[in-house]
Amino acid sequence: MRKLTKFASAVVVCLFSAILLVACGGTKIESAYIKTGTMATTIIKGETLDTSKAIAVVTYSDDKTKEVPNSELTFGTIDTSTTGTKNLEVTYGDFKFYVQIKVVASEADVNTITSFSSDLLTDFAANSSAKENKQEEFFQLNKTHLVGDDNALDFRINAKGINADGELVEGLTKVRTTIKIEEISGSTSNPVYTELTGSNLSAKVDYTDTEMSTIDFSNNAINKQFRITVSAVNYDPTMFDEQNPASFTAVVKVVDGYNVYNAQQLSVMDNGNRDNSWTSLKEQWGLTGINPNAVVLQSSIKITDNDIPARHFYTQEEVNGLSADIKNKTNQPIVGSMKDEHTEIYYRLVANGESFNFYGNYFDIDVAEVSRSVIDIDNNGVRVAEGEGDASYITTHIPLMRIYGGKYENTKLTQVNLESGENTNGEVNLVDTYFIGNGERSANPLASGGMILLKTAGVNFEANNTIHKNFFIGYFAEYGYNLDTTGVTDPEQIKNIKNDGNPDKNNEYRFIDCKGYNAYNTLYYLWGASNVYMENNEMIGAGGPAIIADHVTSVNDFKKQTGEGGFPTNLNIVNLKNSKIESWVNGYEPWFATYDGASQQFASLTTVNTLIYDKMGYGFVKSIDGVDGFMNLIIVHKWGIKKFNEDKAMTRGTTNIFDSVKDYNAYMETGKLANGSTYYGYNKSMSYAGDSYAYESNAVKAFLQYAQGGAPVGFEASTSGHIAIPTGETAAMPLGNKITDGKQLNIYMANGFGAVVDLFKK
Repeated sequence: MRKLTKFASAVVVCLFSAILLVACGGTKIESAYIKTGTMATTIIKGETLDTSKAIAVVTYSDDKTKEVPNSELTFGTIDTSTTGTKNLEVTYGDFKFYVQIKVVASEADVNTITSFSSDLLTDFAANSSAKENKQEEFFQLNKTHLVGDDNALDFRINAKGINADGELVEGLTKVRTTIKIEEISGSTSNPVYTELTGSNLSAKVDYTDTEMSTIDFSNNAINKQFRITVSAVNYDPTMFDEQNPASFTAVVKVVDGYNVYNAQQLSVMDNGNRDNSWTSLKEQWGLTGINPNAVVLQSSIKITDNDIPARHFYTQEEVNGLSADIKNKTNQPIVGSMKDEHTEIYYRLVANGESFNFYGNYFDIDVAEVSRSVIDIDNNGVRVAEGEGDASYITTHIPLMRIYGGKYENTKLTQVNLESGENTNGEVNLVDTYFIGNGERSANPLASGGMILLKTAGVNFEANNTIHKNFFIGYFAEYGYNLDTTGVTDPEQIKNIKNDGNPDKNNEYRFIDCKGYNAYNTLYYLWGASNVYMENNEMIGAGGPAIIADHVTSVNDFKKQTGEGGFPTNLNIVNLKNSKIESWVNGYEPWFATYDGASQQFASLTTVNTLIYDKMGYGFVKSIDGVDGFMNLIIVHKWGIKKFNEDKAMTRGTTNIFDSVKDYNAYMETGKLANGSTYYGYNKSMSYAGDSYAYESNAVKAFLQYAQGGAPVGFEASTSGHIAIPTGETAAMPLGNKITDGKQLNIYMANGFGAVVDLFKK
């Protein structure tokens, strides 16, 4: 028995050896390795290597393999306090083998990069290039990418890589890179690139992060251009070539501003903080105290209700407090709908000597998903079906942005008194931005609850190279008159200032190379704006006129019965022949239904077309898709406090049309066009007394005025009702005795309003 036991023991040892080291027949371990995916072979500096799931694959001399679990393996130690390749000793019985462990500085060094690009640059290039749909294409393309100096530029890396286990990892946010920054000098045709290093680099760049691919420029870099090259370090060379390098290059210009990447950061443009509505949100988002001179978009931004102060939306408690009469005006849910108030989402005040810039970099601001209003200030309510009450549409007043003149009172910045003719000479520029709204032109009453894009007042404002679509109203320019008569002693001059403001202090609203589409109400609303300049704009599609120009009464100086005083709108349209202003309407759009008497006034215009112009081979009414009665309603000049069905005094205001910037500049300087020819424009030297103005004469309401090519359409006219008379005569012409070669027709309506429509020869 002892011999048998001894033999049996030998067999057991032999079998065990076959597993561990040498089989009974002499088979031995040739090699071993750790199975892929069971233990990391690349770890970050300072981390502890996890071997708990490691499995060894052992190969014997007879080519057989065996998987050995962690419990049968012994692991040595490695120093992870320093980076580099370390050899980890693994013991299986008496057999030792080594595994190379790569210790890297951070997560950015873990993966071998197989794809490397910048979403920021990809999006910028796509947005700033030509489009198949020209309404999506900016007038000015391929401008230099702007970067703010207040916070870091983030290239928004888009990278893929192979991890230590051989698996593809997408959406990498950290990639080890090198960043080369060159300052650009010389000329556009012959640029000179100088790499920044040492003190030259630190003077213009506060820091670079080679893991996140971010750069924070200092204020010494403002107004300078740079070429930046970002290159991946740990990349697979087989995945890249000269056409597809493991790097990207950007050319940027640094401006004084804050880089904005999301809806939360967009809140930094608000410095008015009405009712402290932004306070808690900015605290939550870590944005307290940030008040930049400009915002610089570095991504398209979709705004939702969660990105807006809660005060803008009805709560259940607030709805419970509404009267039954108000609640019965709408069949839509009120809880969660936007309150229609004379407030705004983003409120920016700009004082004298200050400026604010909004640099869009061709990116979008999209509010299409923001909840709309269903009750307006007048307590009218939205209904989506007829026969359910007397209110189907509403008129909303809340803008996405409000940029107003400000003044300091005890160090606090407050809004100037606009209605009293107080303003600032602050400067505001809004450029290269695409705005998408939630108030599109539609027969759906819900669209009437959409937002206004922007209200600006009491400050010099310019929108340049922008696009907006689907807003209740696009741009809304208010006031702009300064009635300051300090130091003025001449009675006539004081009188002129009270009627037209102080020309040296009046504000100007400029819209250059802008596009606007598909507004529920109107694309541009001008509310007593003293000086509006539009150059090379495309405006297509509104529920009413493409442009509404209001004469607004002032709280301190007006004559309600005559129309004298107040704030009329004065509009200059430049380069109209290369612009497109179209709002083809037939009087049945919801805009007309919203305003009492609008449909009836429109119908009277079509009657004029039939009775007079049609017989002369001209017209301003045509059929579209088999439906009669459409006219291109370019502008309506109206009196702000009047309804369409009221018959009061004549509306004040002017529209001048120029073929070119050259003509406009010549007229402003000399009173004549560039070729020296006479231009019958708005004559501010005319007296305000007696019968010299149309608003003091009922006779003018019977006249039709039409402008010759390049001539103005005016509303401050002599009693004849004419400004642009082809012969230069000042006497009244009998109605319809001649047709000019003009393409726009100005009609004085019976209610004292003025309409500008397209006139064409049949």
